[in-house]
Amino acid sequence: MPSAAETKFANELEALGFTFERNCNDLPGTPDIVFREINLAVFFHGCFWHSHHCQKNTSSYEWSENLKKISDNDKSVLQELNKCGFYSFVIWECEWNSNPSKCISKIKGRINFVQSLP
Repeated sequence: MPSAAETKFANELEALGFTFERNCNDLPGTPDIVFREINLAVFFHGCFWHSHHCQKNTSSYEWSENLKKISDNDKSVLQELNKCGFYSFVIWECEWNSNPSKCISKIKGRINFVQSLP
């Protein structure tokens, strides 16, 4: 289930005229946003669940182990997508919350970069 921030992110992309698919379960990791025509996958990661550096370390061993597994899986998913011919990157929830326009610019830049490749 997408977070409110992820939904707002996707809605903003749609409002700007971007065409993409959401939550593509036919690809490794079920990317949140996929620009299939250019093989670009975007993950919108919640900072706590995906262990972003903006989060404090948890003191609980169980939480630490669970979050490490998620982080390890995230790395594996990006590698698998690359093997499938996809470029991928992450938008962090804290990035979106602090500067949505910068995230949109990041998307535009990645799209332009991928489209410029031979």
